[in-house]
Amino acid sequence: MEGAYQPRNLDIQAGLPTTLIVRSDRAQGCVRSFVIPSLGVEKILPVNGDTVIDLGVLNPGRLAYSCGMGMYTGRLNITDKAIS
Repeated sequence: MEGAYQPRNLDIQAGLPTTLIVRSDRAQGCVRSFVIPSLGVEKILPVNGDTVIDLGVLNPGRLAYSCGMGMYTGRLNITDKAIS
């Protein structure tokens, strides 16, 4: 889908220091405003390039993310199980 985040949902292992790298490729419009409301993360993504976001050590659960307008969404699934 044009303008959407890919992949939309990510599985992450809980209890480990976590860094999210968002790679932009011709990003435009509201998709450039990347937010994870429950963590207070608000980043303006470049049109092209990587944005490194330190998420710290996460507890099991789900974190929703979206563009600044809420049109494009996704989810981080944080689990106790090892991710392979």
